[in-house]
Amino acid sequence: MNDRTRIGIAVLLAALALGALGMALLQPVPLGLNLVVWSFALFAAIGFLCKRLRVPLDGGGRWMALPALAFTAGIAWTSSPFLQAMDVFAAVVAIAVFAMRGKAGQAKVVGVLAFATDTLVTGLYAIAGMLFLTVSHIQWPQIPRSNTVKHMGSILRGLVIVLPLLLIFGGLFMAADAVFEHLVQKIFRIPLDSIVQDGFYFFWSGWVAGGLITAVFLRDPAKEAEEDRFPKVALGPIEVGMVLGLLDILFLAFVMVQISYFFGGQRHVIETAGLTSANYARRGFFELVTVGALALPVLLILHWLLRSASSGGQRLFQILAGTQVVLLFVIMASAINRMRLYQVGYGLSEERVYATAFMGWLAIVFLWFSITVLRGHRDRFALGALVSGFAVLTILNFTNPDALIVRNNVTNIRPGRVLDVPYLVQLGADAVPALVEALPRLAPADRAQAARGLLDRWEGVRNPDWRTWNRGRSRAWRTVHEHRDALRRVSGL
Repeated sequence: MNDRTRIGIAVLLAALALGALGMALLQPVPLGLNLVVWSFALFAAIGFLCKRLRVPLDGGGRWMALPALAFTAGIAWTSSPFLQAMDVFAAVVAIAVFAMRGKAGQAKVVGVLAFATDTLVTGLYAIAGMLFLTVSHIQWPQIPRSNTVKHMGSILRGLVIVLPLLLIFGGLFMAADAVFEHLVQKIFRIPLDSIVQDGFYFFWSGWVAGGLITAVFLRDPAKEAEEDRFPKVALGPIEVGMVLGLLDILFLAFVMVQISYFFGGQRHVIETAGLTSANYARRGFFELVTVGALALPVLLILHWLLRSASSGGQRLFQILAGTQVVLLFVIMASAINRMRLYQVGYGLSEERVYATAFMGWLAIVFLWFSITVLRGHRDRFALGALVSGFAVLTILNFTNPDALIVRNNVTNIRPGRVLDVPYLVQLGADAVPALVEALPRLAPADRAQAARGLLDRWEGVRNPDWRTWNRGRSRAWRTVHEHRDALRRVSGL
């Protein structure tokens, strides 16, 4: 058999093994350690096939296996639904770059569109890769056949003939004798629900694994058009200059207003007609985050459309885009100042913490944009932006935002400010140890309400199945279990 068939058979066997492992591991919910073990098994299978089939992974994307495994492990580390979703997204992107560029290709000097294309193509392989493998890559006639395989057709024909006869005669015997009927029912009592569920997990986990491994080993080296090529539709310096120039004027007008807030302080904000400090902070922060998020793709697209322009056009872009980046830093500083004012008055929430972290990541990306794109090294921008995103997400995983929210809101309790105890209780497992620790500092009514909420959510929770183990949920259950008597006394139960 040829090499593609040989590799295809090995990939198929690996997919069947990972399907069986997925059937054993992934059925219990919620996901936890089981997904981590299965992901490590996936990369272990890829490593084994590399060595067994003598197919080296020489591409730049092979290092993406490390963040893929790290962010998959985040599912068992944090219990925050938002962080888990972001961990899954980051792992998917890392797996996509690994699958597309692990065997061949570069990951260091590619564009944003290349990474987006990698993710899309990998998703298609996860959906249809096994179909390509079994129909196109494996040449079945080339596989040597044993005597059993050669006679498989005769065996199947015999089963087709005998099964109706067995059903007919068996049914008659069951109708004739109750003991025989009971024996047959006992032997063939098949739990159909369990079989269907096992089959589903076996099929989808093996199918996805086989598609991903097919993308790694049987996909041709990257020959697709990269982002580096000039687009068919291009803009000249005049169009780009008008767009960026007018945007710079708009941004500058907004910045001038913000400077008056910075130097005038909170008193100036309050004295502004119809504007309170709370309205100023609440109304502006998320809108300014959106401005920063939209400005980045606008700058990248304009630069992409201008790449065939003269050096004068490039110089014009550098000046106008650089000016916009400076203005964006002032706008982001205004957003952070608004969040600070709102936090002092109303405390933290998940949305405020994650939006602030996103703003911090945008600041890093805009700085990286200035170092790379504005200096003529656009091909290095995408990887740096991706790595910085991975770094911010890693920091969030280890800083435990839910616990940070509890500590901040409890510490900043002041007369006249109501502590939102139900919100703190529903934050999730990661917040439980910090909330239990903070109970002595709460007012008696808030303390009783928090204790009752913790007992209602976690007193009867158990995690007996190691496959669903999660560090946050395990710590929450253990903390409530250890302080159960004290919580009952405080709650009045």
